[in-house]
Amino acid sequence: MWTSMPGRICIFPWRDVLIRTNGDVLFCCHMGKPLGNLREKSFREIWNSPLAQEIRECIVRGQLSSVCRTPSCPVREVMGGKNVSGQFDTIK
Repeated sequence: MWTSMPGRICIFPWRDVLIRTNGDVLFCCHMGKPLGNLREKSFREIWNSPLAQEIRECIVRGQLSSVCRTPSCPVREVMGGKNVSGQFDTIK
């Protein structure tokens, strides 16, 4: 399927954040589950949370976190060898 992503990396978890009007914090709009909610925790706690770290560690290992395996995630296209709109950088 698309559980590994050799030679490609999603840079969103190190660069981007999406905050919904209800306070949910996500790395991108394709995530299946928020990292946390600003009404419950500080941004720093959410950014450095175990879930955020797990997502980053999976990507560094060349894998996708279960949170990122949603049907709408463009990483599926990357898994087919196509770099989508410059959103992903090649690991050298």
